[in-house]
Amino acid sequence: RKSIVVTDVDGTLFSFAGRDLSDGNRRALTECVESGVHVSLATGRIPGPWFDALKEQVPGIGACVFGNGALVVDGSGSPIWESQLPDEIVAAVREYTLGGCAGGDSAARLCVLAATRWEPGAPHAIR
Repeated sequence: RKSIVVTDVDGTLFSFAGRDLSDGNRRALTECVESGVHVSLATGRIPGPWFDALKEQVPGIGACVFGNGALVVDGSGSPIWESQLPDEIVAAVREYTLGGCAGGDSAARLCVLAATRWEPGAPHAIR
């Protein structure tokens, strides 16, 4: 028999008021890991520095689901499965939103983020 705890992040594991893991949640997840219960996240977020910090606070977190299912990683953070937008779609969105405007309309300001992984040192903004 296997046991697992799967938790969301915003408003569940982290409160909406703060972006940090509470002591109570840290203790509960640590006790699960130490008891042999698999601990996993399922979130709309992409992994990044916040996930690295969480893994330091709760060593032993296993496979997790990010980006509303667009990315699944194993316990080491290596991708198991990833869905990527085709290059032509990315190019079309980039062209449409160039300069932070929708279709060149300076009154329609917007920002688009489409990523499944945060890679340190990679360019994170398209200008």
